[in-house]
Amino acid sequence: MKLPSGLDQLWQALAPFTDALDKAITLVFLRQLLDPEMPTLAGYDPRTRVAPKPPWALIVADGNRACWLEALVDRLNDLLGETLLTGGWESAPAGTVAQMVMAISKWKPAPHSGGGDVLGELLERVRPEKTARGAFYTPYHISFAMAKMVEPQPGESVCDPACGSGRMLLAALQACREAHNGGEPVLYGMDIDADAVRVSKLNLWLAGYGTAAIAHPDSALGKRIREAFAQDGKPSPAERTLTRAQRRVLAEVRAHGERTYNGRARKPIEALERAGLVDAEHGQHAGEGGELITVRPRLAA
Repeated sequence: MKLPSGLDQLWQALAPFTDALDKAITLVFLRQLLDPEMPTLAGYDPRTRVAPKPPWALIVADGNRACWLEALVDRLNDLLGETLLTGGWESAPAGTVAQMVMAISKWKPAPHSGGGDVLGELLERVRPEKTARGAFYTPYHISFAMAKMVEPQPGESVCDPACGSGRMLLAALQACREAHNGGEPVLYGMDIDADAVRVSKLNLWLAGYGTAAIAHPDSALGKRIREAFAQDGKPSPAERTLTRAQRRVLAEVRAHGERTYNGRARKPIEALERAGLVDAEHGQHAGEGGELITVRPRLAA
């Protein structure tokens, strides 16, 4: 696998971690949010999304990088409304976080490769097994040309049933904004790839869209869009009564498509099962944490 300078060093630094891709997505997201050298998305500058915030150069230079990253991840996950960014930076081996940050700072995304979709470029470059299965993302200039031909209108629904990193949705958003003085369509996306769903949500947030309805069924298997989005993205009656711990688990499971927990999470998981929001498999025991529980989101029947 031939990777460009910076991205190659980043991937090498992440090799010991089981959540290497999650950490890579988080670092690229943070750099795009904080570094003015990174491109805009759908004509929107992500640097205006959150204030106040530390400049990326400070994180690169400061010896307390892990502390910065941990605090930013906590704050941004709250703003995102889901656990889409990965923590655990302060527990990483000494020097590893510095190596990661320095590496990602050297990466120069391909100009105009994705209209600012550097997260999508990351997925394409570091997951060759996905491209082998046909997971190719449409270049942004083609997506944008198609969107301008369709002429999406403010308030009009736009759905991509195989949204990947969200490029078609970003293009529709930009085309509508440019043609209608900032007006926006209502965006929906679906993809079988949980990593792509996560990246699509992050991209649209960086593009200033807010909370997009992006779901994780396989649209090719006939799942109806209304089912996948649980009443057009609005919380179901069962979700409105959840506790904070239950909402956190549900958000993690929906973001990743599948998560494994130890026995300490049994109570919120059982509550989500009773509410019909997740399916859980209770498996083998794992030391002090008790049994392992594999949890998947349940779509409406």
